[in-house]
Amino acid sequence: HSPETVEIREVLESSRPNDVVLQQGHSIMDVKDYSTLVCERYVNSFAIDTICLTILKKSNEMDIVYLPCYSQTWAKQGTQFFKHKVSSYFESCPVDRARIIFFPVHFPCHKHWGLVCFDTTTSTVFFDDGEKIFPTRDILTVVRNMLSAFETVSNNSRFKFDKWNNGKLSLPFPQIGMPNQTTVGVGAESCGVAVILSLITCQKRFLCYHLPCSFKIFKNMFAFLYVKEN
Repeated sequence: HSPETVEIREVLESSRPNDVVLQQGHSIMDVKDYSTLVCERYVNSFAIDTICLTILKKSNEMDIVYLPCYSQTWAKQGTQFFKHKVSSYFESCPVDRARIIFFPVHFPCHKHWGLVCFDTTTSTVFFDDGEKIFPTRDILTVVRNMLSAFETVSNNSRFKFDKWNNGKLSLPFPQIGMPNQTTVGVGAESCGVAVILSLITCQKRFLCYHLPCSFKIFKNMFAFLYVKEN
């Protein structure tokens, strides 16, 4: 077995279910969340948030902002509520300096994760997911409320609706090239992993990756993150 596999096994065998494996700010991943990740099962919001924030912290990327999974819910409550809830996530990179603003989208009826990316260099909103779901209209409301908040915080007119997606901010949004999600075998419940890997893809300016082959790479990467963090 590889050193990473041994490390993962030791963590699972020597820890209690509620022990904290990794923490970034208010985002915490415990052993239960960790086990679903390494066993290639459905990954929940706690794992997605904690790993994405850890990746960004370690990469020293100063122009990418990750907003947590609850951002979708916060934005539905209106511009002011959303602005207040996410203010701490822009402490290292103010809105007007961000190249990419990224957040996961959850579809409860499908038990499925997708993602939205704001690319400020091209004023384009992207949406993608492995099942190629047509996003519901509430996603458009979420995006519009977020853009309004970004405009208010930055006092920058480039976040006005009519300047995004070639002046046609409507569904469907363009995709970033996420591979199709399989229904059986490796990758069948990979939507959460795909969101995390998409953050790495964003760091490489939207280079594509091959999702089914990424599980081993991802596990090794996470084991590295855990070892270095502890």
